[in-house]
Amino acid sequence: MLRGQTLCLTTDTWTSVQNINYMCLTAHWIDDDWVLQKKILNFCPIENHRGDTIGSLVYDCIQKWGIEIVFTITVDNASSNDDCIAQVEIKCKKKPSLDVDTRWNSTYLMLETAVKYENAFERLYTIDPSYGAYFRTEADTDLEGCTRKRKRKPKVVSAPSGVDWEEARNLIEYLKIFSDVTIKISGSKYVTSNIFFSELVKMQATITRMCLCQDEQKKKMATSMKAKYDKY
Repeated sequence: MLRGQTLCLTTDTWTSVQNINYMCLTAHWIDDDWVLQKKILNFCPIENHRGDTIGSLVYDCIQKWGIEIVFTITVDNASSNDDCIAQVEIKCKKKPSLDVDTRWNSTYLMLETAVKYENAFERLYTIDPSYGAYFRTEADTDLEGCTRKRKRKPKVVSAPSGVDWEEARNLIEYLKIFSDVTIKISGSKYVTSNIFFSELVKMQATITRMCLCQDEQKKKMATSMKAKYDKY
């Protein structure tokens, strides 16, 4: 009944005289006959009135009912509701993308978009068993290939961890410079010949800093980048 409907949700939380916390989640929508409908989706006790607790319950309820489109969520003026909405809503219109070997900037675009969905990926790992199973299957496939070929060690594959996300943010910081320079010197509505050399120097300085960093993976990547930069 609710699948495919555009819904407005309201939440109400209170504490009973027995000192028990409750939450009520209600959906409102206009049906095909233009009649206002109202349905209580969930009425349950909650541990506390914290925003993350309320947000988690609201999100779980949305998933169980198969709700796909939420137009608004109306709450009272409690500050905890700001945290609740922040947990349920992802303020990002960008869609995740994959990197492409023939497009050098696609890795930057992939990472730059993915980090905005960090909470969504973490939530997906919690509620969707097939998400975690995907990585286990990938690891098993690599292991079988290694058993047959016996040429390399099996690759450890897992869902992105907090460390992975932090490394992604660090890479974005470096790669953004190259993306910005490319966009700047590729402009067609202004003169670029006078800024070309200074932008190249900016890239060279960035690569040099990366070559001197303590992270071996970044240093290896920077060394490869420097070789290609020097070639051109």
